[in-house]
Amino acid sequence: MRLDASANFQYMPESWRSKLLCQRRSEFTSESEDKYPHLSPKYKESFDMGYNLFAKFSAYIKNIQKESNSNFEKKSLLREFKHLNDNLNIPLLDKIDQDSAGKHTVSRSLFLDGDQLTLADCSLLSKLNIIKVTVKKYCDFDIPAEFSGVWCYLHNAYAHEEFAYICPEDKEIENMYASVAKQ
Repeated sequence: MRLDASANFQYMPESWRSKLLCQRRSEFTSESEDKYPHLSPKYKESFDMGYNLFAKFSAYIKNIQKESNSNFEKKSLLREFKHLNDNLNIPLLDKIDQDSAGKHTVSRSLFLDGDQLTLADCSLLSKLNIIKVTVKKYCDFDIPAEFSGVWCYLHNAYAHEEFAYICPEDKEIENMYASVAKQ
């Protein structure tokens, strides 16, 4: 369902408001690269980070078969989390100086391209937050603690006022996915 971006939130059901906010955030992210070059990532690969994660999440959350395919979907989702975690833990090239190249084995950057939020972060973090909340509520599944890069990335985002302010409440996310989640 496509909602009018100029719609008044006050008279909308809560689930529609959530969808509209996600739609607006997505449109802003895709249209803003030219308007706000300081929000553009340094590394174009940052936009591809976690690309398959949301697709695997969608397959997992919509799967109505309790056992047989569920394990396959869960393994696929975990594989994507591992891939994202590995990428988040790789130190950025511009953060490694030649003298200490062997010392930094884990990234110390707050976000994908350094210590500032970019459009790529806004896109990925909103998806990660949705995944975290939804799989916890409807699948009794937590992002494994072993994925320290993913958790660190999320915690860094929650600590940033910009992200925390636009981040929907968990209840809104749960309501938005109630109809599509496997029950």
